Amino acid sequence: MAAAQPVDIVRELRGVNRLVGIFVGNSYLSVEDVYRCLKNQLEGLSEAGKKTVGYIERTIPDQFLQLGITFPVTRLQHVTTEIPTRQIVQLGYFCAGDQSRLPWSHPNAKLLYWSVEILKDQIEELRQEAFQALQAMVPPHNAEEFEGVFNRQFANSPAFNADASRYGNFKFSLSLSDFMSEYKEQHCQGAEPEFRVLGTAMYEEEIAHIVLVHSPMTTEFSDLPSVPIVGRNANPLPFVFRSQEDGKLYWRPESTADILKMRISEKQCRKRDCPVSCPDCDHGQCAQNRGTYCVWNHLIFVFHLPENEPLRIPREKLRESLSACEALSPYLRRAETRLTRPTAEEIIRSLEI
Repeated sequence: MAAAQPVDIVRELRGVNRLVGIFVGNSYLSVEDVYRCLKNQLEGLSEAGKKTVGYIERTIPDQFLQLGITFPVTRLQHVTTEIPTRQIVQLGYFCAGDQSRLPWSHPNAKLLYWSVEILKDQIEELRQEAFQALQAMVPPHNAEEFEGVFNRQFANSPAFNADASRYGNFKFSLSLSDFMSEYKEQHCQGAEPEFRVLGTAMYEEEIAHIVLVHSPMTTEFSDLPSVPIVGRNANPLPFVFRSQEDGKLYWRPESTADILKMRISEKQCRKRDCPVSCPDCDHGQCAQNRGTYCVWNHLIFVFHLPENEPLRIPREKLRESLSACEALSPYLRRAETRLTRPTAEEIIRSLEI
């Protein structure tokens, strides 16, 4: 596990009518840091927080969290529901939303939320790298025996599902370079933006590291640490960093899975125990063993919009960026906004962009 990080004040993350998680500003917490943070206030935790503690307790001893696989950040996505999609298409821009109400040091800042998008070919390439890391941890025959299970487990969380989302059926997807080009031109006077460590948001299963992007002319966020610039051979690598070699952004999530079916410990891969006792377990054919739920990492980018000015995207890019996706359970928007993918595709075809 990574060395413990200093933990700032823990604040509640509240939804419309309920507590949805907790937030720690100015740092990116490891899974173990989150565990300590929650355990220190166990008596006052919500049921979701207590579930998180349980998930982590079943996960922490697993060396799956120590694979150290680094993902280049090349694309961003913004997923929403039908009405906001129609507004974005009609107006040709994105504006700050209600999600801006983070319990951080600048609650009135207007922020636009996007998240990292990892494409399938990237996952496949890095899955091979991850398996090579596994081979260095366990005997060759043991790695070979568990290769199939490992490959299905690696990057199976919602953060790596480019075809489905918990936040709606309409996905805008842009390359990081295209997005940053528009942001620099409109909000940075052409200068390079600043990248800062906004903090860590912790939900029931999700641990999200949040990057703040803002104009270098904006000085109000100087209290936040900058995203570090390090060499690719640094040990350990930060969870989010910019490379000294190429200046690009990279993400090193600890957990890429929301369900674990195997455990890596004591230089061995082992099947995780079935939650119920059944004779099929001995033959590896247990239908009950659906795996162990665990926490998973996500990477969120929030873009500061000075004076609440929107971010405009050229019509052609906007049209190319929009696609339909499946609604993933648990669905985190109002139930009536949930559509099937074919219905969303039909709506997109009807839009005039």
